[in-house]
Amino acid sequence: DEDAAARDPPAALGVARCEVVEPVSGAGRRRIVVYFACPEGTPGQLYPVPRMTPDSVSAMEAALRALLSRPTDAERSQGFTSLLGPHTSNVLRSVRFASGTGTLSVDFDGLTTRVPDVPGARSFLPPGVMAELTWTIFAPFPEVQAVRFSEGGSERAFWASTARAKNSCE
Repeated sequence: DEDAAARDPPAALGVARCEVVEPVSGAGRRRIVVYFACPEGTPGQLYPVPRMTPDSVSAMEAALRALLSRPTDAERSQGFTSLLGPHTSNVLRSVRFASGTGTLSVDFDGLTTRVPDVPGARSFLPPGVMAELTWTIFAPFPEVQAVRFSEGGSERAFWASTARAKNSCE
């Protein structure tokens, strides 16, 4: 039915909301997974969304860069959402993994000031940005035992800006 397809393109293709289509692989590309909310799905749940990225950067960095850029048009048409997007796509300064300790160090430049000022935006509970970050780091990378977030090289600055932003909106 054409009207149904216009209202809900994924349903017209036989794909349910909050359900991903596996990306096509290719030479020089690797599969990564990012985690996004899907309001039409189970409340409080993040969903794994696979993507293909060039294998020229580490999988951890590729996953974080993909997450910070927001769901693609196809993913948004499936119902996936994020408070991250074009306004956060260039905030990742560095990603370093210390295999000896299992610690991932992630440094940002202005992440907390670019997250929308809405209740729950910086929460560790879905659909909060911190939930998306930690799920995208820990779920697909079991070798990561700890993560250290920093802002301009300072962990204190990251957590202080997160607390200030949280207090200003909740």
